[in-house]
Amino acid sequence: MESIARWLASIAAIPMFSNGLTFLTSPDRTASLLGLTTQEGLGRSTQIADMAAFFICMAGFAWWGAWRRSPHLLYASGALLLTAAMFRLVAALAHGAAFAGLFIAVEVVLGATFVGCGRTLQVSASRLQG
Repeated sequence: MESIARWLASIAAIPMFSNGLTFLTSPDRTASLLGLTTQEGLGRSTQIADMAAFFICMAGFAWWGAWRRSPHLLYASGALLLTAAMFRLVAALAHGAAFAGLFIAVEVVLGATFVGCGRTLQVSASRLQG
């Protein structure tokens, strides 16, 4: 089960890394796929840097966690996605943003995947120690 969890986490990280990389190479196209318009000036710098960092670090945590059998790194990836989903709800409810149901669903599914894979690794490690 541990190897399945490691592979699943690694595969789930691929689209996240791809989003981050394409934010660096084609920010206008990637932003539009996520329903964003690319900003100008400092806003553009912030938008590209923050989005690329979010996605690339999330994928990096997942890959490093899967490779090193570190559940905490997988939990970090899951927490980033689940928090993003939660804050999308806040944006819609408190600030009048459009409800992004598809994005929320993807974030919840992938976030739960990372958390579940991390839990599998944690249980597996406990069994080996105990």
